[in-house]
Amino acid sequence: MSQAAGGPLKATGVDFLRERNAHLHHTSDYNNPSLTVRRGQEFQLKLTFSKELQGQDKITLLLSIGEKPKQSNGTLLSLNARSGREVNRWCATISQTKGKECVVVVTSPADAIVGKYLLSVKTGPNIYQPEKNCIYVLFNPWCKADSVFMPDDAERAEYVISDTGYIYVGSAKNIHGRPWNFGQFEEDVLDCCMYLLDKSQLKHKVRKDPVIIARTMSALVNASDDAGVLFGNWSGRYSGGTSPLAWTGSAPILQQYYRTKKTVNFGQCWVFSGVLTTVMRSLGVPARSVSNFASAHDTEENLKVDIYLNENGEKVEDLTSDSIWNFHVWNEAWMKRPDLPKGFDGWQAIDATPQEQSQGIFQCGPCPVNAIRKGEVYLPYDSKFVFAEVNADRVFWLVKNVNGESKYIKLREETKVIGKNISTKAVGKNSREDITTQYKFPEGDQYLECFPSNSRKQRQGLRSCYYLEVGGGVT
Repeated sequence: MSQAAGGPLKATGVDFLRERNAHLHHTSDYNNPSLTVRRGQEFQLKLTFSKELQGQDKITLLLSIGEKPKQSNGTLLSLNARSGREVNRWCATISQTKGKECVVVVTSPADAIVGKYLLSVKTGPNIYQPEKNCIYVLFNPWCKADSVFMPDDAERAEYVISDTGYIYVGSAKNIHGRPWNFGQFEEDVLDCCMYLLDKSQLKHKVRKDPVIIARTMSALVNASDDAGVLFGNWSGRYSGGTSPLAWTGSAPILQQYYRTKKTVNFGQCWVFSGVLTTVMRSLGVPARSVSNFASAHDTEENLKVDIYLNENGEKVEDLTSDSIWNFHVWNEAWMKRPDLPKGFDGWQAIDATPQEQSQGIFQCGPCPVNAIRKGEVYLPYDSKFVFAEVNADRVFWLVKNVNGESKYIKLREETKVIGKNISTKAVGKNSREDITTQYKFPEGDQYLECFPSNSRKQRQGLRSCYYLEVGGGVT
């Protein structure tokens, strides 16, 4: 008998069956040599050993994620391939055995931590680590138990798989589509997303939650707090970087950031949105870019844009804070919201453009689109800010000097000038879809009657001394 046949069992190879698994997990398009799978769904590995496998041989798969993995927090997994299947837990089961080879079926739970795992195979005291031992685990919109499950095939194809599209820009009366290459499958893009997850320093136990990850990515795509991906520039001067108008896709931005670990110059709202769509789709979360025309930027959180004029009808510059932009582009990501009352699952608004700080940093959302429509302005996250972008009133005030003191006289209030032609690319077609009614009821009596009292009182009872007239700007 040979030494190999008589010695202890040792693993000598792992075939990740990448082509087969990638097809079943809808990950064939990723330009990445490692196995990429989606959580909540089984995948197969073919293991090779130093000798023929016997029924009493113990085989354990070790999966780890993070720098200091521990079993206590779920970052170190020990999967006994002889233990059989388990529900809603990581498990491994030998499905076929032939000579020195066996096929192991590995199943992850639908709420598994999303990220980059390392694989080892343990047989008794021996541990074998393949040369390329990474397994990327992503969200799974094909899995009913995953919180990002999207039931419609055509919508999954558009919002997860499609790597090109349009972002709508211009003005309410002159909308045009800007072609954009999202490129979520291109080289280094997924690795950049994994780098951002690590850079976020989120605890691994929350890296399974698309709500937290979406909010975190809205912060990391901009560079305002954390040396994130993209630096915003609205000055019109772009020396030392690339003009926002020159970008045609997300991949070059993310690739440059990943390879240099330095913020990329420069972006404006449609660039931030394009990059965030790419990041979310790459991680497996359905996402789309959304454009709002005549978009309010409410810095005072009073749901109004106050326009202060002097007695000559001129704008009072030193009172300026709020603004109305020709258009602004943000994102929506699809997910359940178990942290909220029923009725707020589905599309969630998120925004990577650094406009206002939220909880001390420049991040925005996720905010349920249905909450914006219903006027639920206190639901997390940042519902009041997004509500104002599509629903703020424009109020004109006359500033009069009376005995050395400023007196404010309300001239008029306009309720139908903000939030026009909210647009995104249509599913399966190179055309624009108007989704305004998903954000707001039609202007008029029906709309006002449908407002809950909390948002209506906000609109009627607060006022501010800040204004910036409608201009030709974009965010």
